[in-house]
Amino acid sequence: MQTLFNIKFKSQLHEFKVQTFGIYIDSNEAKIFECNSAKDFVEKIFTHVSLHLKREVIVNGEEFSWAEIGTPTINDIDKFVIIHDNTAKRYFSPSEVTSEMLQNKDKLAIYIYLYSIAISNAILFKNMKCSLLTATQTDRAGAAAIES
Repeated sequence: MQTLFNIKFKSQLHEFKVQTFGIYIDSNEAKIFECNSAKDFVEKIFTHVSLHLKREVIVNGEEFSWAEIGTPTINDIDKFVIIHDNTAKRYFSPSEVTSEMLQNKDKLAIYIYLYSIAISNAILFKNMKCSLLTATQTDRAGAAAIES
């Protein structure tokens, strides 16, 4: 079977949505996906980014909670990934990808959000870290205390 699309892209890992510069997960090297459909492309994206995804954080105003499901699945990809078409200067979610969109694409950027795109700015990220990731009590050595 002949490959229909050769999509060149770079992937960046972000802590929050408006973070200007992320960390390239492929050492700033462009990768190429060979795929035959939009669905195939999205599946390859998920396989590529899934190791970097954390448990989804739900944001409700200034309140934060963990999603019920611990490990994101391909059905959750829109909550963690935004694709930027560098040629058309357009952003879209993986669920919006069509075969027509993949034709003649020179380069795409894939933005991966660790805890979800719901963490929209640095202040929310900091508050989420304090709320969900930082131990509320520490022992004398500064380690997280075990509450009994």
